[in-house]
Amino acid sequence: MFVTVKFGGFLFFSPFIDEQSRLFNANCRNDVLLQHIKKRCDCHREDDVELSDEKGVVKHLREFPYDYGIDHLKERETLILLKVDGSSFGDENESTMGDRLTFIPLLTGMEGNQEFMELINPRPQSRQSRKGSGREDERRGKPKAAKPAPTSKRQSSKSGGKKS
Repeated sequence: MFVTVKFGGFLFFSPFIDEQSRLFNANCRNDVLLQHIKKRCDCHREDDVELSDEKGVVKHLREFPYDYGIDHLKERETLILLKVDGSSFGDENESTMGDRLTFIPLLTGMEGNQEFMELINPRPQSRQSRKGSGREDERRGKPKAAKPAPTSKRQSSKSGGKKS
């Protein structure tokens, strides 16, 4: 299974080379695929890369280094090469540190496409908007969940908790 990766423009000094694309066989582990893409697309060794489709859906292959690319990508899919800013490959603490990853498209013109940039780098939701609040539920016509009343009677351990 092959995919096409688009990149280029600012990586190269030639004014005639604007956009390039390379074919890659995705029938391998994601970590191997990303390393090979990085090498063939002339990225720096220390750069972390990721892929997105042309609509801005990030594939998150870095999160599944031992899965195969064929499990996450579509046959003959065209992808945009992204540089990952904010964490190294396979960083186990990335979800706990609170640092947000930023994706930078490595294709000329995409960094100026506001819609694409917002899709690959969505704004984080506030904690309250994710969990919701009782007031918001009441406004929507949903009653606020009542807490069960505490019971004051203790059951005897000798009787096995049964009432006589």
